[in-house]
Amino acid sequence: MVNIVKMSADAIDEAAEVIRAGGLVITPTRTQYNLICDAFNAEAISRVFEVKKRTKFGPLTLSIADPATAADYVMVPDWVEPDALTRLWPGELTAIFWKACDLPAGFTMGYDTLGVACQGASPLEDIIRAAGRPVG
Repeated sequence: MVNIVKMSADAIDEAAEVIRAGGLVITPTRTQYNLICDAFNAEAISRVFEVKKRTKFGPLTLSIADPATAADYVMVPDWVEPDALTRLWPGELTAIFWKACDLPAGFTMGYDTLGVACQGASPLEDIIRAAGRPVG
């Protein structure tokens, strides 16, 4: 089902529900549009690759709503200052670290690394918070 709606609180709630149900959502970011899904749903991840006609390279990026949660998903090296990600995010930065969570293999295409981003104050952040989980 395709449903195009104007951005609103109701649209955020609807998008979060679609994500939780394993669906896909197209959402604006600060600079582009993203096709997102529940980062922990293998079927949804496969559908993202299918819809985008993505090949065997180009893992998805994990989008989080709060920089403080990065360590829940990646191993932040000791040499990274404890507040560095908080100073850099939200922003247009994707950091790549060793994966520290059990994502479906398709998300990272089997790699042990994971790109993670936190864009902040955007519809994407609102959807992540409403869904209660990161998206890819």
